[in-house]
Amino acid sequence: MSLAARFDEDPRRRIALCFAAVLLVLAGWLTGLLAGVGST
Repeated sequence: MSLAARFDEDPRRRIALCFAAVLLVLAGWLTGLLAGVGST
């Protein structure tokens, strides 16, 4: 509960978390794409 309250108090932290998640997904997708191209 305290974590949710803390996120509600600081929207910048939530934005940073979403941004980090998007970066991780993009990095994983790019790595998979490069691995697929390299193996072909």
